[in-house]
Amino acid sequence: MSTEKNYLIFGAGGSIGSEVAQRLARDENCVIASIRYRNARSAAVIEKLQAAGAITDVLGDVSDRSAVQKCFERNCMGMFDGVIYAVGHCPPGGFPDAIKYPLSQLPVGLFMNEIAMYQIGVLNVFQIMLPLVKDGGCFTFISSAITRLTDEEWPSFLQAHYHAAMISAEDWLIRGMRMDPAVKRRGIKIHRLAPKAVDTPFHQHEHGPKPPQLLSVETVVEKIVSSLTSEKTVDEQF
Repeated sequence: MSTEKNYLIFGAGGSIGSEVAQRLARDENCVIASIRYRNARSAAVIEKLQAAGAITDVLGDVSDRSAVQKCFERNCMGMFDGVIYAVGHCPPGGFPDAIKYPLSQLPVGLFMNEIAMYQIGVLNVFQIMLPLVKDGGCFTFISSAITRLTDEEWPSFLQAHYHAAMISAEDWLIRGMRMDPAVKRRGIKIHRLAPKAVDTPFHQHEHGPKPPQLLSVETVVEKIVSSLTSEKTVDEQF
């Protein structure tokens, strides 16, 4: 009897999403790795994904409902055991670029980008892909431990309150998904994993402040993969 499972990963072009997709594909699962664009920057990632056995799907923007709907239509031949949402963005300057604006100077466009990724995109993926998740299957959303920092713990250099606001709102969406009648009726689990800062290119810069401690990508990947086979809802900050 085959133990192969079917997974769909949004954000598979990123540092965490691509590693999750490769791991699941190497474990002989059927993996659809959704990436935002096919261009020179993503070419190397696509090559790695395909070499591991994943099927790449060029989505566009998760905040574009028609793009997510087309992804549904391309992949509606079967049902998924799990859908993983690992969408994020690494600005050209990495972490220093992401924290340089206090709220009084924050460009509205950056705030809108956060809303697109962590609100509209999350809701689009949940609503449109829910019919493709098997009864008893799951969604796994990658959140952030930033929402749990108190005022006393918040470093003075971390001008990322706008990001924390969007992640906090995402967490509330996740809580709402768990209460959704269709989710409860079908026994679908909605997992939330909230890692601290992760050792990705986002933090591999020469200048500017850095978090005092970084988690390895491998640690985060292991948590995500483990959540996919959990019989209980996973909600973990680490």
